Amino acid sequence: YTIDKSNREQMMAYDIIANTNKSLFITGKAGTGKTTFVQRIQQEIDKNFLLLAPTGIAAIAVGGKTMHSFFGFPLEVIGPHTRLHISEDNEALLHHVDTIIVDEASMVRSDMVDGMDRYLQKAFHTHEPFGGKQVIFVGDLYQLPPVVKRGTVDDEMLCDLYGTGTPFFYKANVLKRMNLPKIEFQKIYRQNDAVFIDILNKMRTGKIGENELGILNRHIGSEENSEEYSVTLTAFNRMAEKINESKLAMIESDEYEYVGVKKGTFKSSDCPAPEVLKLKVGAQVIFCRNDYTSECVNGTIAKVISLDENTIQVQLENGKKISVKRMVWESFDRVYNRETRKIDSEPVGSYTQFPLKLAWAITIHKSQGMTFDRMHFDLTWGTFAAGQAYVAISRMRSLDGLTLSSKLMAHHVMVDPEVMAFANSYNDEKMIKDELQIGSIVYKCLKSKEYGKACQTILHEVINKISNNDYRNAALLAKQMFDIMLDDENLFGITSCVNLIKDCSTTCSFLNAMICLYGRRYNEAIGYADMVLSHRNCLEAMFIKARALFALERYQDAYDMNYQIITISKNGEEKKAIDKKQLLFEIMINDKIGNSNIALCKKLIRRCPECLSAYLYIRQEIIREGGCIEQDVESEQILLLKSFYDKEINAEAFMNELKSISQSSDEFKSIKKWILKIKM
Repeated sequence: YTIDKSNREQMMAYDIIANTNKSLFITGKAGTGKTTFVQRIQQEIDKNFLLLAPTGIAAIAVGGKTMHSFFGFPLEVIGPHTRLHISEDNEALLHHVDTIIVDEASMVRSDMVDGMDRYLQKAFHTHEPFGGKQVIFVGDLYQLPPVVKRGTVDDEMLCDLYGTGTPFFYKANVLKRMNLPKIEFQKIYRQNDAVFIDILNKMRTGKIGENELGILNRHIGSEENSEEYSVTLTAFNRMAEKINESKLAMIESDEYEYVGVKKGTFKSSDCPAPEVLKLKVGAQVIFCRNDYTSECVNGTIAKVISLDENTIQVQLENGKKISVKRMVWESFDRVYNRETRKIDSEPVGSYTQFPLKLAWAITIHKSQGMTFDRMHFDLTWGTFAAGQAYVAISRMRSLDGLTLSSKLMAHHVMVDPEVMAFANSYNDEKMIKDELQIGSIVYKCLKSKEYGKACQTILHEVINKISNNDYRNAALLAKQMFDIMLDDENLFGITSCVNLIKDCSTTCSFLNAMICLYGRRYNEAIGYADMVLSHRNCLEAMFIKARALFALERYQDAYDMNYQIITISKNGEEKKAIDKKQLLFEIMINDKIGNSNIALCKKLIRRCPECLSAYLYIRQEIIREGGCIEQDVESEQILLLKSFYDKEINAEAFMNELKSISQSSDEFKSIKKWILKIKM
């Protein structure tokens, strides 16, 4: 299987992932190839991917890790004051990750997404959403939702943070700061019966009518009347266990017990096959792993025909007999391979067991990702969550093998109205095209560390959005510009001919503040920024005000405003560093008021070696203080170092000399190494 180039939605998703660093939501009906697409892009796109999932079994299935284990999240709601610890291994790994894939996004809570955002911002010392990393959410919100026990402390906290209703991932605060393209795969690969596909579409969106229910209810029949090689799906775990235990007990033959073996780091909750598998000849089982050599996939039903210590022989519905052997599942850590410059998966634990489960009955929750030819849907106790009936019925290839325990009623087919509202923005081709067009240009600039060019590109697009009265998207783009910014000198003058917006909303006041700043109308910029700040704390508006104060040579006022930005940015975390733009601005202010800059310049050079201004400010301080730095034999060979002490060389000439060697990596690295040793 390769990317289906005739599939319009797949190709749109592929282009965004390959050619931008824009985050994205990929969704689609059951059977539209979401999982296969995720597997293929990792092989075909030249990026380093990190795979995460909300549950252990889902993570093992895609060869990734759980969000909780990777980020060290506590087993409770993640609030603004939850302490997040970044391990050295994770920090080193993340610096080489381009794209993070979050699978089964329908079950990811909003607080987990905001926790991931905080973690990545902290790791990369930036205010960019997700630390500047591309995040791909994959899942179907019409399927199983996040699990939150109502009436608990966690439920109360989530309601306080995100409002009432289900805390779906898209309610995360970080996603309000960006346009998240939402691409819904349309082409179905699992089913080919037009009538059945239509029924599933209507079940998924809650638009099922009497006609569709009537077609489904022709399949009412008891479990006993259902044919062999049929699995019973139920919404309740205890019902599935009860059916399996009862059926196994009815078989009058010897019982065999197979114990799974865990090694290294492998949690019991992540085991995809039972830790203690009890079987008898005649038992019905289901494969819980793909085995293409035996023509068995995750969800294939079989009958046990013989048992011994090391082999289980089963018979498929087509009569084919298969010898099943123990298989190994591995849990992985992701590590950066310096030789290949790629991220490799390094096994840290394993689980060995026969890839089988008792399968007279399983829960709807555990059936996700499976495909059945025959299935009995037990509605004795109904359904209790949105999406359950749809997930159950959509496991089937066709209606031919379906039986129902009782009538499927309209109230069984629950759909969350919030999901329906959110789905209205799926496949917005104009928005997707805009994101791809601007995103591909900015992505190329960021890869080559051309922050100024990236900001210029975005600012021109902001002006275009404003001229079309698209103020919301103009503001989102402006925030992105401030997030990726380093030095904004090349932006001044660009908005000098842009008309101010005649609107008093906070969004428009923010845009007017930006227009005035880069149009060199500094007092007006301060006024509009103050209008924004009178309603809420906005780091971008505070930066605009501080930058305008600096341009007016009110350096102490700019220093005080910058201090406020730093205090809010750290949010009580003493070790949280501010972003590169803020560091450079603090250095600029210190240079004007005579504060020492050496430590700040070294910090900025470590984080952003390509920031040539930091080298200039260190030189200015060395000359101002009359410093003389000891040089070793190696550094004496670097001609440029003499310029650090030569007052006759002006700043422009020094910068030109520095730019000329910045293309020579060895000499430039030596300069950086020498500067980081400076002590004054």
